[in-house]
Amino acid sequence: MMMRELGEVLANVPQSSGAADYREAILQRNVLGKTTDSTRQKSLRHLRKLYALDEATPIFGFLRRLHAADAASLPLLALGDQPPSVVFWRGNGNDAERFAVYVDSTSFSHS
Repeated sequence: MMMRELGEVLANVPQSSGAADYREAILQRNVLGKTTDSTRQKSLRHLRKLYALDEATPIFGFLRRLHAADAASLPLLALGDQPPSVVFWRGNGNDAERFAVYVDSTSFSHS
């Protein structure tokens, strides 16, 4: 799931960034702390495959905005990063609340 890596990228790339900014952060700025160019490229490839790393992709843009509102929920948000719906939990134990959001990628827009 590359949760640690996704968290590092989101922490180091400002919201509303383009796909090129995520690429630059991973490959040039090495925000993931990888020791070789090859491992940086592999990490970028895997993160793109899992999460798109492009806020123009509706589901990743949505994940990015939710992460900005509640970064501690990233593991649950990332599990729901699969169309057509996003399901995440807030809280724990008996205090947990379940939120389900239907995302229609043909009509979803983000600001």
